[in-house]
Amino acid sequence: MHIQEGWPVNIMSDAKTEQYARALPIPTPPYAFIITEVSYFLKFIPACANRIPHEQAKPIQPTKSFETPGNFSRGQSLEISRTKLSSSIMTAFTPYDISVIIVSYNTCNYLAKCLESLTCSRQPHTQIIVVDNASQDASLEMVRRRFSPVIAIANSENKGFAAANNQGIAVSQGRYLYFLNPDTEVYPGGLETMIRYMDSHPDIGIAGTALVNPDGSPQPSVEYRYPGEKHAKKTLAGLKGEIAWVLGASMIARTGAVKAIGGFDDTFFLYGEEQDLCLRLRKSGWTIGYVPDAVVMHWGGKSERHHTPSHVWEKKFRAELKFYRTHYPACATRRICMENVAQAIWRIATLHLTLPFCQETSLLENKLEKYRTALKIFSSRQ
Repeated sequence: MHIQEGWPVNIMSDAKTEQYARALPIPTPPYAFIITEVSYFLKFIPACANRIPHEQAKPIQPTKSFETPGNFSRGQSLEISRTKLSSSIMTAFTPYDISVIIVSYNTCNYLAKCLESLTCSRQPHTQIIVVDNASQDASLEMVRRRFSPVIAIANSENKGFAAANNQGIAVSQGRYLYFLNPDTEVYPGGLETMIRYMDSHPDIGIAGTALVNPDGSPQPSVEYRYPGEKHAKKTLAGLKGEIAWVLGASMIARTGAVKAIGGFDDTFFLYGEEQDLCLRLRKSGWTIGYVPDAVVMHWGGKSERHHTPSHVWEKKFRAELKFYRTHYPACATRRICMENVAQAIWRIATLHLTLPFCQETSLLENKLEKYRTALKIFSSRQ
């Protein structure tokens, strides 16, 4: 995509976005049928009369096929069987292959480099959406000046990562959604590689990419277990695939699959939302994937660089506790909290014993702060 400089940017306020959200709602419950649209499809493909699902705004290229996980039968809950059908008529619903959604919070310089990496992509049918959570560093002015076709949503307050992504989903028009952190740079060919991967793996609902540090060394981007999973094995039994979740800094998802489960859970403010999203997609019958040939450089933690370590750790532990309460039985959550409290007490005691013998104490002090915060959060369970 070639983006010229100097054009007026398309900026919407958060109030305007809410109007768009009402116009393009995220459907709940999952896989809701709309009779009129199904009837429209049946006129073109009568052979599939009893097996055509509707997922709002889930467009597909003419030569591709339409896949949805699960099983569907009359009188049962809407678990839709995977059906392959030619869908040339659906290309009229979307002009884009992929919608890139970037949530920005005081990351102006990094955001500029991120957008530059995207505009250098050879992928022509790309929509770019920036949702700014009330940044104070002229991020929106930079987007207006340098990246004109980008849709910029200006929030009057910091709504959090999950809620801001949902704002981007509401105005997206791509077959796929690509959630990208602002402190990243997508290597050439990355978008094309992601799209090819998703097109060739119809069972994948969401996939992570390879992440590297600025020096080129690899970052972990795929996890095969959920936090506290050993205490909730029965709850998590029967999920498809080996990958549990992928890092939210760079992940591509099927638009229809994400909208069908209601998007992100916006009660997660920051941290834990990608674990929650991936688990809900797996519960809906999708598999989590990984695209190793799509490489993204990730600086990491730049939106939190002005906060104290204890403040960051508190948000992480609260998100972790919320994940347990959302997905695990109460008895499992109690065991996990007790385990974290015991570990925190032990680590605090051993670090206090070690501290007098260390010349460089800053690292140990940071660890002490981490475990003090864990003790506070998991002992109060609030």
